[in-house]
Amino acid sequence: MRVIQAGVGGFGQSWIYAVRDCDGFEHVALVDPNVDALLRAGEIVGVPIERQFTGVEEALASVPAAVPVPRIPPSDGTRAPACGSNGRIGGGG
Repeated sequence: MRVIQAGVGGFGQSWIYAVRDCDGFEHVALVDPNVDALLRAGEIVGVPIERQFTGVEEALASVPAAVPVPRIPPSDGTRAPACGSNGRIGGGG
């Protein structure tokens, strides 16, 4: 699945690795208001600078993707499923 990840610094940084390491998922764009965080994340997952954005709207309008992944810390404490040891989102071993 083609993934646009919004939020790649702080909490979102761990999701860079989670998505990268899951079979069938590919980062196609990154979004973060912090340009330094964008550049670091882009190097980690191989997303070129032309697909690194500081705004979600521009990323969604510019890059086709199947899954937008917002990684802004939720205020209610919920968590999205992580990649399990079987290499798939949702876990399992």
